[in-house]
Amino acid sequence: MVTHTRMSFIKRCLLGFLLLGLTGTSAVATNLILSKDRIEAIGREYGLKTEDRVRAWQGLIKNHQHEPELVKLKLVNRFFNRIEYMHDQDLWGKRNYWATPLEFIIRNGGDCEDYALSKYFTLRAMGVSANKMRITFVKSLKMDRAHMVLSYYETPSEDPFVLDNTTDMIFYGTERPDLKPIYSFNGDGVWVTDKPLSAGSNTAMPASNGDNRMLLWIDLKQRMMAQGLL
Repeated sequence: MVTHTRMSFIKRCLLGFLLLGLTGTSAVATNLILSKDRIEAIGREYGLKTEDRVRAWQGLIKNHQHEPELVKLKLVNRFFNRIEYMHDQDLWGKRNYWATPLEFIIRNGGDCEDYALSKYFTLRAMGVSANKMRITFVKSLKMDRAHMVLSYYETPSEDPFVLDNTTDMIFYGTERPDLKPIYSFNGDGVWVTDKPLSAGSNTAMPASNGDNRMLLWIDLKQRMMAQGLL
């Protein structure tokens, strides 16, 4: 869960995001597919129910490559929203931990960052361009806390769709006045805004090498590489 006390730290860290290898996530488009032996090994270690979840995830990626992108968004949003919401401290024994998609599915639990990141990587693997997606930090006015969602822009000038772990429905950003965006990122840059979620409301910021403390992202990327996902 994103807390208010972590917001300023993450915001500073995001300025160095691209130089720390975010653009390398393009390789994920071909590397989320696991071998049959790997899936069976997961089943032996974690049980058949876990193996079934992994197989369902793999089927989602492989069987819907040619669907319209809006269909992909709906399928991916519903798939990950079935996973139980759990706090990092309860699940990982840490205040903040960004799980890889595989860890998220194996544990069958996670918080808002895990939903948003897993949806992002899975949609990338299904052929959706990183240019159309932004992982977006918001303040949920309804829950009165910081939150993370995935925003999808069909074109830069259009109202984005919002993929949120709190609902299977996908709404336009202008239909979510309860979400106040703070900043967002993808492989192209970092955006900071104080306006509602809508097209053209974000101001792009260049990458900076003035802050290299994106420890969460570095840790996530290292674990994805170790798991053969990058």
